[in-house]
Amino acid sequence: MLENTRLKSFVSLTLYAVVCAFAVNLALVAVAWAYVDPSVMTYTIQALAGVAVALSAVAGVAFRRGRRIVYQLLDIDEDARKQHEPDVRRVVASDGQPFAPSSDEALPTAGGEADIERDSSKEARSAKAAFSSFLQGDAGLGAMSWKKRFVIALAICLFASVTLFILAPLEIVAASAGSLVYSATDVAPLLIIVGIALAVIVALLVSLVRGRPFGLVVLLIFALALGAYVQALFMNVGLPPADGRAIDWASFTPITVVSTIVWLAILVGVMGYGHLRPKRAVGGACLLACALVLVQAVGTASLLVAPAEKAQVGDDGLHAHAAAAGSPTPMEDGLFEVSAQDNIVVFVLDTFDTAQLEKLVTDDPSLLDEMSGFTWFKNASGSMIPTRYAVPCMLTGQVPRPGEKFSTYLTERYLRSSFLQDLYAQDYSIGLYSDSLNLEYLSGEDAGDIARCTVNLHAADTSSMDFVGTWFALAKCALYRDVPWLLKPPLWFYTDEINLAMVAYDPEADPSETTYLMNDAQYFKRLQRFGLTIEQSDARGAFRFIHLIGPHEPFSMNEVAEDVGLDNSDIDAQAKGSLYIVDDYLRRMKELDVYDDATIIITADHGTWFSTLDPLEEPSVPIMLVKPAQSHEEASAPIKASQAAVGHFDLQATIMAAAGGDATAYGTTMFEVDGGDVSRARPYFATTNDGWHDQEIVEYEITGDPLNTDNWQATGSKWAAQE
Repeated sequence: MLENTRLKSFVSLTLYAVVCAFAVNLALVAVAWAYVDPSVMTYTIQALAGVAVALSAVAGVAFRRGRRIVYQLLDIDEDARKQHEPDVRRVVASDGQPFAPSSDEALPTAGGEADIERDSSKEARSAKAAFSSFLQGDAGLGAMSWKKRFVIALAICLFASVTLFILAPLEIVAASAGSLVYSATDVAPLLIIVGIALAVIVALLVSLVRGRPFGLVVLLIFALALGAYVQALFMNVGLPPADGRAIDWASFTPITVVSTIVWLAILVGVMGYGHLRPKRAVGGACLLACALVLVQAVGTASLLVAPAEKAQVGDDGLHAHAAAAGSPTPMEDGLFEVSAQDNIVVFVLDTFDTAQLEKLVTDDPSLLDEMSGFTWFKNASGSMIPTRYAVPCMLTGQVPRPGEKFSTYLTERYLRSSFLQDLYAQDYSIGLYSDSLNLEYLSGEDAGDIARCTVNLHAADTSSMDFVGTWFALAKCALYRDVPWLLKPPLWFYTDEINLAMVAYDPEADPSETTYLMNDAQYFKRLQRFGLTIEQSDARGAFRFIHLIGPHEPFSMNEVAEDVGLDNSDIDAQAKGSLYIVDDYLRRMKELDVYDDATIIITADHGTWFSTLDPLEEPSVPIMLVKPAQSHEEASAPIKASQAAVGHFDLQATIMAAAGGDATAYGTTMFEVDGGDVSRARPYFATTNDGWHDQEIVEYEITGDPLNTDNWQATGSKWAAQE
C-alpha cells in the first residue's frame, strides 16, 4: 500500500511539472496563422472540445496532487489562518441525562485538566530540553526519515557538484578548445563520474545528521552553490584571462566589493530564512536545486554535442567556438630529428620583442654569437595579435577580408591557403609544434587533411591523460571562475599550467608517445635526453615549426633554461633562457653538419602586447633573425643587421623559396626586399580586448621603423571579433 502511494505521488508530481511546463510553453509561443475549411470546422471544434475536457480532467487531478506534494515539501499549510467551527460533542450527566449547565457554568473542554497540565509543563521545560528542541527542530526536520534526508541532500549536493565541478570546467575547456590538449568530450567522462561520486559521498555524510543541524548543513551547501551560480552568470565581467600575465588585483576592488556583498546577502538570506522556517527553506532549496540541475544538464549536453559539429556561423552572427572530438593534437614525433639534406627550422619565441632583444644585446654583445650566418632584420613587423591569431596567420598568410565576418575568416583561413600542402608537395616532412594552431574551426575532414601533411599531428589519445592531475587542474579553473573575487587571486592559473597537469609526463617516454607541451625547460631537458638526430625518412627535407614560451609570462626559467619556479625569474632571464635553448639546437645542427644548408628563422608570434580596449599605444615588434642556406664561409660569418622593411607576410615566400617551390605565389622573400627601402608599407592586425573577450580586430599600416609608434596608422578597417 505504501509503495502504491509513493508511486501515485511520483506520477502526480511528474504530471504537475509537465502541465506547468506546458503552460509556460504556451505563454511564450509565437502566433501562427492558418486556414481551416469551414465545412469541417464544427467537427474540429467538437473533437478539440473532447480532447480539452479529457486533458483538463487529467491536468486537474495531476495539479491537485502535485500541489499537495509541493506544499508538503515546502511545509505550507493550506488550512493556516482559516476559521473552523469546533467539533460537536454530546455532553451527558452522570445520571445519563443530557447535561444542561446553568448560565454561570462553563462547558468542560475535551482535554480538561490534562491540557492545563501539559501547557504548564511546556512552560517549565529546562534549558537542556530547550537545547534539545533546538537541535531537533520542528516536527518535519526532526521526524524526517534517513531516506528522505538522503534524497534532499543528494539533490542539493548534485546542484553544487554540477555547478562547480562538471559544467564550469566543461565550459572552460570548450571555450579554450584551441589551446588545451584535450577537448570537452575527452574530459567529460572524468568530470561527470567524479562529480556525481562526490555528490553521493557528501550526501551520505550529510544525511547522517538529524534535526535542525541537517537543515543548516544542506542550506549552507545550497547557499554556496547558489553563490557560485550567480557569480558565474553576473559577476565575472572583466575577469582576467589565463594567459600567464601578472594581474593587478587591486584594480578590481569595486567588483570585489560588489561580489562580496552579493555573496554575503545570499548566505545571510538563505541561512536566515532557514532559521525561521527550517522545513520550508529546505524544501524550497531542494526544489530549486533540482530545477537548476536540469537546466545545467541541458547546458552540459550542448557542450558535448556541439564539438562534434563543424564550427559554423549561426543566424545571430556568433560563431561556434568548439573543437571536434579527436581533433589533431601536436605530438613530439620528429621534434628531435632533422633531415640529412635540406632543413627549414622556424623557432617562434612567444612575445619576444625587438626592443627587448636590443636591450639584451646592448648589455651582453656576445648573446648572439652562436647565430653565425644570420641576418637580424631590425625593421621587421608582425602580422596579427594575439597568439591564437598570429600563429595560424604565419602558417597560412591569410588575413580577414574587407566586409566579411571575422568568424568566416576563422573558419576559412586554413582552407584558403595551400602553403602546407605545397610544402608537403616539395617532399618535406612537416612538424608543427604549437598549442596555438587553432584547427578547431575546421571540420574533422579538413583538419585531417592538414594533419596528414605532418609527421606529428594525431587525434588526441586520452590514454596519456593524467586523470588525477586533470581533475584537480580543472577544479582549480572552475573555482577561479565561480568563487567571489576576494578568493580568486590564489586560484589564478594559466593555460600551459593546465596542459602540463593534464598529460602524464614521462621524461623517458618516446617522442612519438609524448604530447608536445609549451614548457621550455621541459623541452630543453628532452633535447638533452634525445639529442638531435637524422630522421629515417625518404623525404627530401624537413620543415620544423617550433613554438616556445620565450619571454612570455609567467616567468619560471633562468638564463640556462632551468625551471626555477614561478616568480623566481624575470623577463630578461627567461628571454636569455629561450635563446640558450636555440643556441644549443644550432650547435647540434653544426655537429650533424646540416647547419650550412639549412634555412633557420628565429622570430616571435608578436612582440609586447597587453589586453586593452584602447587603440594601440605602443609598438609590438617581433624579433626576426634569418639564416638562409649558404656556403660554409657565409654560415660561419658573424651575425649582421639589416634595416630592410620585412615582416611575417614575407615568411611564406622565404620558406617556399628555401624548399625549391614557387615563392612568387606567396610574395617576396626577405632577402629580395630592398634594404634601402625602409618605408615599405606593411599591414598589421591588432586586437582590442576587455580583459576577457576579444572585441575588435583593427587593421594598421606600418610605414618605416615599426619601433616608432608614429609610423603606425589605422586604416579604418575593423572586424567585430564576436561576429
